[in-house]
Amino acid sequence: MKLVTARIRPDRLEPVHAALMEIGISNLTATEVKGFGPEVDHAEIHRGAQYQVAFMPMVKIESVVTDDLVAQVVATIREASTTGQADRSHIWVSGVLSEETGEAKP
Repeated sequence: MKLVTARIRPDRLEPVHAALMEIGISNLTATEVKGFGPEVDHAEIHRGAQYQVAFMPMVKIESVVTDDLVAQVVATIREASTTGQADRSHIWVSGVLSEETGEAKP
């Protein structure tokens, strides 16, 4: 089992979710996060005032998948999260040491 974690743009959450559902991935956790990276010089205008944005809003998604699905899940996330602009999406794959089953352990 592997934990696939991705940090994507908030507007790409629904397309990524739909694409993962198409390949049979039904367990997904999404968390709103803020990221700090190379785009720190990003300026936005709000109500006529310009201000610097230090942390960009992002969504972190996580899903535990079997080893044979990892490559397909990573490819699906990469395709569905791509916008054609400078991409700030990242994907990580980690090993899972144990899975909670709800059973009492001796």
